Amino acid sequence: MQEQNPQKENIINLNLIVSVSEIGWNAWWVLQFGPLSQGPTCRAGPFFFFFFFFSFFFFFFFFFFFFPLSFVLLFLVYSLYPSSRGGSNIQRMTHYLKLKSLDFK
Repeated sequence: MQEQNPQKENIINLNLIVSVSEIGWNAWWVLQFGPLSQGPTCRAGPFFFFFFFFSFFFFFFFFFFFFPLSFVLLFLVYSLYPSSRGGSNIQRMTHYLKLKSLDFK
């Protein structure tokens, strides 16, 4: 009989958690800034609100340790992707963040 390796199971479980949180993180950004979005809004409801914060936690604590290169490549590809409303998504994101920063002044 082959013995089970608990350390290997923990790594698999951790990768599963990171993958699920990455899907939530990406889903939130795609809904907010994707080519089919109606602009950056928070009308996605509490489900994606929860997913955003859940994935935000795992994103900073685990994602950079396991998948730093894949995140950088994913962000670069998505940020340079032309949006349907003209300009790249990175331009739309920075414009949105500038508008948000004006709300606090």
